Amino acid sequence: MRQRRLAAPAFHRQRIAAYGEVIAQFAAEITGRWQAGTMDVHPQMLLVALRIVGKCLFNIDAEAEARAIATAVSAFMITPPPGYIPQALIEQLQKLSFGPMLKVQKGIADLDAILYGMIAERRRAPGDRGDLLSMLMESEDTDGTGGMSDKQVRDECLTVMLAGHETTANALSFTLWMLAKHPEIQERVQEEAVRVLGARRPAADDYPKLRLAYMVFAEAMRLYPTVWVLGRSAGPEPYQVRGFTIPAGAMLLAPQIVVHRDARFWKDPEEFRPERFEEEGKGTRPKFAYFPFGGGSRQCIGEALAWMEGVFVLATIARDWRLKPVPGAPEELPMTPSVNLRPKRGVPLVLERR
Repeated sequence: MRQRRLAAPAFHRQRIAAYGEVIAQFAAEITGRWQAGTMDVHPQMLLVALRIVGKCLFNIDAEAEARAIATAVSAFMITPPPGYIPQALIEQLQKLSFGPMLKVQKGIADLDAILYGMIAERRRAPGDRGDLLSMLMESEDTDGTGGMSDKQVRDECLTVMLAGHETTANALSFTLWMLAKHPEIQERVQEEAVRVLGARRPAADDYPKLRLAYMVFAEAMRLYPTVWVLGRSAGPEPYQVRGFTIPAGAMLLAPQIVVHRDARFWKDPEEFRPERFEEEGKGTRPKFAYFPFGGGSRQCIGEALAWMEGVFVLATIARDWRLKPVPGAPEELPMTPSVNLRPKRGVPLVLERR
């Protein structure tokens, strides 16, 4: 809870609005380089998310610097630990000197060299540079315990990098896949983007006006939640809930991918219907019928940033490009349920410039 208090200012509304300019810039820059034809959009969404998180987190503009961080993160994530593996076991596995663990160890070492180098440079020349790293290093707790140590700053940066890079990219990739399969919805998103944005980049004030883009992104995350299962450890005492006894220390799993497709909460749960997320329908479902960003005291602190990124990137693409499935595309996109739900063989689509 202390870490959340210290990190919270980096995600206040004013900061998110400033991040919106970054999102719009990189979305327009990267998609503006596309060429008509068949393309795997998943690497492109990874690049967009990488550039955004690199700028918002570290004030990094250069693509090469951002890629260096991404390479280290990818090595670190080569054997991603699911939420239900005890942390003590993970730490022991990471110390083993064989095959995949050597790549994990190198990824951690490379990432530490980059992050601690940035932190040391900021300690020498403190000040707010408009990025999340500045906010983390400048923040102090109201209880007088001071700010974060270098390790705490490193851990927060790593968490945001992991949470804000691949997860958002996967969610956008799934969304583009669903739009390609539903051209009538895609045309409505395009019409909304033209009406709200015209030919300019989106700004923070546009976010609530891009309502259909929001609902499309939300519905794609319902069907394909990138965080597809959460694990939580029970406390030191057993307790009762709905006639069940939860043993002390038990690991509880909450699989979004199951709940989000449960017919008790969603009519025709396998269908792609963005209108489910109209305001008037929200009160008819239990709170945790939909939880792509988790919930409770550990709910994703960057949720507002992720929503803005998804909506702005989606609106930019739908306005400028028409998406179609490649000939012979499978009815269902093959998935890999690793630490995140990710496309198994990319997301190839046919692109036509509007």
